[in-house]
Amino acid sequence: MTAPLWTSTRIAEAVDGRADAEPFNVTGLTIDSREVTPGDLFVALRAERDGHDFASAALANGAVGVLSERAIGGPAIIVDDSLRGLRRLGEAARVRAGGARRGAITGSVGKTSVTQAVRAGLERAGRAHGSVKSYNNHIGVPLTLARMPADTERAVFEIGMNHANEIAPLVRLVQPHAVAITTVEAAHVENFVDGEAGVAHAKAEIFEGLERGGIAVLNGDNRWFDTLKAEARRHGAKLRVFGAAHRADAELLRFTPAPGGASVEARFDGKLIEFPILQSAPHWGPMSLCALLMLQALFSCPAEKAFLDAKKVTGKELAYRIKDWASIKSDASPESGFNDQDEPYLKREPRQRSKDAPFDTLDELRLIEGWDDEIQAVFAPFITVFPFQQKSGDSHKLNINTASRSLLGCLFPEAKGDCSEKSTMALKKRDGNKTT
Repeated sequence: MTAPLWTSTRIAEAVDGRADAEPFNVTGLTIDSREVTPGDLFVALRAERDGHDFASAALANGAVGVLSERAIGGPAIIVDDSLRGLRRLGEAARVRAGGARRGAITGSVGKTSVTQAVRAGLERAGRAHGSVKSYNNHIGVPLTLARMPADTERAVFEIGMNHANEIAPLVRLVQPHAVAITTVEAAHVENFVDGEAGVAHAKAEIFEGLERGGIAVLNGDNRWFDTLKAEARRHGAKLRVFGAAHRADAELLRFTPAPGGASVEARFDGKLIEFPILQSAPHWGPMSLCALLMLQALFSCPAEKAFLDAKKVTGKELAYRIKDWASIKSDASPESGFNDQDEPYLKREPRQRSKDAPFDTLDELRLIEGWDDEIQAVFAPFITVFPFQQKSGDSHKLNINTASRSLLGCLFPEAKGDCSEKSTMALKKRDGNKTT
C-alpha cells in the first residue's frame, strides 16, 4: 500500500491549524476544485474568487478534506490564513525531505522549458519532484513544495516575478542548492523605474535563498552577466557559466537543425560533446547547456568529495579505472543497458579476469585499484551491473557497464541526497570512531 503524502494530523501540526474532522489521509493537493482527484486536499484560497465557495464542489469531486479559514460543512483543517497555511505546509515538506537536492530556475525567457527539461533528467536518476505547468508564483511555489513526497531525492522549482521583492521570499522558502537564471530581457520593464536593469536585479534575488556555497548557473552571453555574476559572488555562490562565450563551463560551439529537432555541439568542462535534442529553435542551444549544468549541480554532494579526498583518490580516477575494466560499446545506452550490437550482454560467458570486460557482479568492483570495502559501502547503493532494472528500486541506479566515463564521473562525488550521512558513517568507521 502506498504511503499517503500527508495525514490530516501532520497537516494540522505543520500549519498550526485545527482539525474539524475525523483523521484522514491525503494523496495530493490542489487549489482548483475542477482538478480534484480522489484523495486530494483542497486548499481554499481567497483571490479574485473565494475558494471557500467551491469547497463543497471539491468534496463532491473526491477531495478528502479542505484547508480552510472557516467551517465548510465537511472535513477540514481550519487555519487563520489559507495561503499562509499553504506556505507552512510547503516549508514542512522541505524539512521533511531534508536530504533532497533542490534547484530553482528563473529568467525572462525559457525558465519553464528548462525547468521541465531538468525535471525530466532528474526523474531518470531517481525519486524526483518539480514544478508543473507554470506554477512559479506566491501560490504555485509553496503548492509545489507541499506536494513533494518525503522520500524525494532531487527536486527543481520554477520561480517567476512581475515586480521586485517577489522572488526573494519564494527562494528562501525553497532554499535551493543550485539556481539558474536563463536570461534577462525586457520583460515586465513597465514595473521598474530603471527598466531592464531593475529586472536584472529582481532576477538576482534568487541568490538570496541559495545555500552558502551553492551553485549559480548563469548565461555568459547575456548583457547583464557581469551584474548577475557580482550578485552571485556577493552571496557566496560558485559560478557555472553556459553560452557561446569563450571559456564558459558549458560552451556552445554549434547548433545544427536536424529532422525532428537539432544537434548541439559544445565544450563541457573542457570536453567536446555532441547530443541531439527534440527542439529546433536556436535558443535551445544555450538552454540545453543550462539544463545540463543544473543537472550536474543537483547530482553533486560535497560530503562524497570529502570522503574520496580522505581516501586519496578522485572521482575522475575511479571513473577511468572502472572503464579500463568495463569497456563494452562506447555508444551503448545507459538507459537501456545495451544496443543492437550488444546481444552478448544477455548471454555472455562467465567472468574472465581481464580488462575490457563487463562486470557480472558489484563484488567484482574490488578488482579496481582503490576500490575497497568502504567505497563499496558508500557507492554500491547507487550502481548496477544489470542491463535492465531486475530488482525493485533499481530504476535510479547507474549501469557501470554501459555508462560513459563522463557519466560515471557524475557518480563520484555525486551520489544522492543522503550521501552526507553515509560518508560520515564510513569515515567514522575507518577512523575507529563507531557511530551509535
